[in-house]
Amino acid sequence: MEDIQDYNKLGGMKKELYNTSMRVFTMKEISARQNNAVMTLFRLQNYYG
Repeated sequence: MEDIQDYNKLGGMKKELYNTSMRVFTMKEISARQNNAVMTLFRLQNYYG
């Protein structure tokens, strides 16, 4: 019985780890795109300014 509970806990932790990893990946992608947009804006300002 304890083995089943441990297995279920481990499964839940693996699922939560996967979900958290996906959130981190998504935030990194968003941040990278925002960084690219800001850098492009700076370049345009320097070019036309």
